[in-house]
Amino acid sequence: MIEYITLSDLVKKVSQDAVEKGKEIFNTKKIREKYLNIFEMMNIDRDKLKASDGKKSKDFKIPKDSQNFLINVYWLYSDADMKKMRKGFFEQASLESIAELLDGFREMILKLDISENDKDEMISKMYLRTKYPYLQRRAEVLKELENIKLDFCPDYQDDARVEDELQNYVDNNDIKNMIEMDNISAQRRFRYYDILDNLDVNDQLLFTSFVLEDIRCMIKRHHELYSYISEIRTCEINDAAEQKALNMTSEEEEYATEDFNYSIKLQEELDKNEEYKDLLLERKEILRSNGFINKLQPRFEAICERLQEIDNETQKKLWGEVVLKDSEDEDIDFSFRDTSENVFQEALKTYCDNNKNRREYEKRMGMITDEERLRVKEFIEQLEAQRKKPQ
Repeated sequence: MIEYITLSDLVKKVSQDAVEKGKEIFNTKKIREKYLNIFEMMNIDRDKLKASDGKKSKDFKIPKDSQNFLINVYWLYSDADMKKMRKGFFEQASLESIAELLDGFREMILKLDISENDKDEMISKMYLRTKYPYLQRRAEVLKELENIKLDFCPDYQDDARVEDELQNYVDNNDIKNMIEMDNISAQRRFRYYDILDNLDVNDQLLFTSFVLEDIRCMIKRHHELYSYISEIRTCEINDAAEQKALNMTSEEEEYATEDFNYSIKLQEELDKNEEYKDLLLERKEILRSNGFINKLQPRFEAICERLQEIDNETQKKLWGEVVLKDSEDEDIDFSFRDTSENVFQEALKTYCDNNKNRREYEKRMGMITDEERLRVKEFIEQLEAQRKKPQ
């Protein structure tokens, strides 16, 4: 049977651990605040940490098996990677640090006394917040790019290590162990233009030119494919909005037109409000800053709250009541979005079809003789001259 502790119990354990480390903590409230910041950083639903059999308790209910993990997390609070994550910059932290947090919190969540659906949702939110699967794959891409670089500009220090190991076999008269020597030789990474490859400078130039063009084509292909994916997602949103408009009743259309007119008038008034404009600028600066989320969030929330107050006050001044509902209060439906797999396949098909059309066009253009090209050029020049003649 799973044993549980409260956050208060965890705070006491951290205090005891601090004494053992010679770092006595006098303000235990700070410990609790740090844990709340970490839960927020990982997008962990604190209400679900307080849940049990569908009921909500006053304090957190944490699996005792996760106690050591959480104590270690506390001591990492000021670690360089943790600082980056607390600012929301997961892409700047090491993958190892993110993975350790995800694994530890995942184990904790799986032992919570909540439904399986709630557990899956909590884990999913963590991975969405950290973007770990994407960051992991991005790291693999960067590693492959680095390997391409090393193919042209090898790390000779690593070569020296391999050669030293081989020399040890020679010095120790162990050259009969050819299998082991072959294994060591295999550690020497591949590179272009080894002195033993017998390529001359013209061979190198021609091959390198091919590699360059191949890489440029690859980059162009990736950019084009990415643009198709982006275009499909944008079309989804536009099509959904258009369909929603088509399905509107005459009464809903009338309300929508009224809201649009109200919005224009409201924005005109808000543009005259200096406090409103200053708060918008401050909010933008916060979004651009690299401060800790727990320090920025209170001010950010206060700004958003004041902006809404000014919005409501302006509406009451104009029309005697609040006629425009805050869009954030409305549930946003994204059910129209297709799966990533389907979108990618559609983008890939578009790319292949367009590429085929380009090849066919280039083939047709290649069949045109120089004489025909000259005639077309002369004809276009005649048309251009006639167009420039005064009427």
